[in-house]
Amino acid sequence: MIQVLSEDEYERQLNQRYMRLQNTCKLSPNAPYNQYIEWFVKRFDVYYQKYWLAFCLFLGNRGYPYLKSCRIREDIEDMLRQKGKKGFYEIFLMDPLVRLRKLDNMTGPEFEKFLHWFFAQQEYLVIKTKPGHQQGTDFILIKRNIRIAIEAKRWNSKVGNRAVQQINSGRSHYHCNQAWVITNNFFTPQAKELAQSCDVRLINRNELNDMISQVRF
Repeated sequence: MIQVLSEDEYERQLNQRYMRLQNTCKLSPNAPYNQYIEWFVKRFDVYYQKYWLAFCLFLGNRGYPYLKSCRIREDIEDMLRQKGKKGFYEIFLMDPLVRLRKLDNMTGPEFEKFLHWFFAQQEYLVIKTKPGHQQGTDFILIKRNIRIAIEAKRWNSKVGNRAVQQINSGRSHYHCNQAWVITNNFFTPQAKELAQSCDVRLINRNELNDMISQVRF
């Protein structure tokens, strides 16, 4: 099932995010532009994609109506690099073998956070699922009409059938039209067989490494 937001629902969500910015920002309306960027990055970190369009509207009503959204986005990403997200960028510059070791040394939450950041750079909207209500889905990617349920597995061994079963259920639960399992490792033959019959995409360490290598900033 492909879930496409209606114009009214899009406006509702945009307004909801705008009001969240309005209610949480304690800066003076006359604050310098750079202070707004710094506040936004501190508040939303690598998940800024979900709020940046609302932030553009917010800045317009705070005395910066002539800034283009692409300029604001570039300034947000520059601030992210300055605020310690440089480590993620460095992964893209590493030798592929060194990069894989870097991913292997991450914890599960670090690996998932890296994937959030990585897909945000590809202009996906990243939505985290609620702890305790994940239904086998760690987060959801949205771009245009596509909703993708993602399960991230930072494992020391091959990923088996259970991950495929979980993400297949999560796809239905979250009304997604695609389901991916991403790992720093590989998949068992049984997992590959089940994924083929369930139409689940499996992204192993080599494919993930290739995806990272193809990104150009």
